[in-house]
Amino acid sequence: ALRLGEAPHHKEKEDEQEQDLEFLGVLSALVDLASEFAEPGRRLPLRRAACSCLFASGLARRLPSFSMRLLAWVAACTLLQDEDDALRGWCGEEVGGAIGCGGVQASVVLSRLHDHLTLEHGKDPEYRDWLLWSAATNAGSSGSCPPSAARRLFDREEDNPSRERLLSLQLALLQIVRLAGDEAQTKLRAYLRDFWGEDDNVTRGAGRAPPDPFDPDGFLHSYAVLCRAQAAVQAGLVDGNDERVVELVGWWGGEALPPLLQDLMDGVLASVEGRADGFDAFFLAR
Repeated sequence: ALRLGEAPHHKEKEDEQEQDLEFLGVLSALVDLASEFAEPGRRLPLRRAACSCLFASGLARRLPSFSMRLLAWVAACTLLQDEDDALRGWCGEEVGGAIGCGGVQASVVLSRLHDHLTLEHGKDPEYRDWLLWSAATNAGSSGSCPPSAARRLFDREEDNPSRERLLSLQLALLQIVRLAGDEAQTKLRAYLRDFWGEDDNVTRGAGRAPPDPFDPDGFLHSYAVLCRAQAAVQAGLVDGNDERVVELVGWWGGEALPPLLQDLMDGVLASVEGRADGFDAFFLAR
């Protein structure tokens, strides 16, 4: 009799669990759809709907899993760089309010959102992988960079999409450098140490040529290489006698580099020699 009495209760628990799984599936699909609507290629009403669904409703803060929340916050990064001023401002107000920095420009909210995610989720592998993906995507050549990486935050009178991608690159690299200060973050520390690229052998006949700093398509890749090198030296991951650093210093044969890249190269040399350097490699991301 006891077993018979327990059977309905057990069935109710199974039904509840099934309903919970169904609800999570629907919620996940909603976040996926809203994130797709946030992309720059979508019509403005859809992008506005994404902001309303994820942020004006407060949904992003109440999502039950970090995977869903991360997807929502990545959509926020997209909307905070939207070409529509009104939508960008609205998203800035909603996201800024959610992370405690309301009343500031969307570009500032974008930076503070990265700080917030690092503080709250810096130990989550999924977040760290997203930072590495973002850095790699925005450091790629313009031909390989997806349309979603080209946003509008800057003066429209000057057509300089590299500057917009430079912001996203700096945002990702700044958080990587901060997290890599923890010796337990072996993957991020390896990323900085192997600053030439994934194979770390681009100058030793591995089939990949180093980026050309004088080619517009090579600027962001060159910037990422120098940022990673400087961070690796400053963190003690490599020293001035390391073969990779020696090759980097002689990479362009001593020729003066374009602005910003020369500042970064000077910073690498200053770090190797233990001197202070006044150039901030993350000047857009602060």
